[in-house]
Amino acid sequence: MGQRGADGPLTVGPAASSNPVLAACLDAASEIGYPRAQDVSGGLEEGLGWTDLNVVTGRRQSAADAYPALAGEDDAQPAAEPPEPLPVLP
Repeated sequence: MGQRGADGPLTVGPAASSNPVLAACLDAASEIGYPRAQDVSGGLEEGLGWTDLNVVTGRRQSAADAYPALAGEDDAQPAAEPPEPLPVLP
């Protein structure tokens, strides 16, 4: 099985139903030689496969949903100035 936690408040798991278009894309990638990952969190560093989702009752669960005590911290302040842009590499 994957290398993720199982007992925290953030729910992570496979999608309730698979998308047939994505299934066809994964099959096609396998047919031309790309490795197939059965569990992308299982330690295989290379390959294509289904990713797990953090969905609860049909809606994406954010970290703020999972950890509500952390989401309401009053001392969070927006940055006064935007950060400098990263340099463009040649």
